[in-house]
Amino acid sequence: MASSDPSARTMYMDQVPGVAVVIVHTDEPPSDEDWDAHLELLVSLAGAVDRVLVYTGGAGPSVAQRRRTNEAFVRAGGTGVSAILTPSRMVRGIVKAFSWAMQGQMRAFAPSEFRRAVDFLGVPADDIAPVRALLDALLERAGQAPLPPE
Repeated sequence: MASSDPSARTMYMDQVPGVAVVIVHTDEPPSDEDWDAHLELLVSLAGAVDRVLVYTGGAGPSVAQRRRTNEAFVRAGGTGVSAILTPSRMVRGIVKAFSWAMQGQMRAFAPSEFRRAVDFLGVPADDIAPVRALLDALLERAGQAPLPPE
């Protein structure tokens, strides 16, 4: 159940400009406010940044949020690729099943597979360290454990 504190965030997001959007979920399912803000950011960056790296410990979008994601995907022209880092085997299975709707542009990875995730996204070698640094910073802000060292 999401927190009743209206100031509590369930998602933290930022971007490495021109490279990737990085999103970290807290342990709570995303609030509609946070989910819609993330969709707005992704649609606004369509064509400029088409890589999305997401970390979740297991929390994910509701059915209504997934529907809005599909609608945003269409509005954005259906471009972009997403990698989901999660320790949850169940979530990785759900992402695999969901990826067919995303035309293979989404794949899930264990947290120990950060390098495979950024390779899947096509992050240039010189931009991997800034993406990792942003992910680490967002994990800390969200109260999540850091990824294992590579």
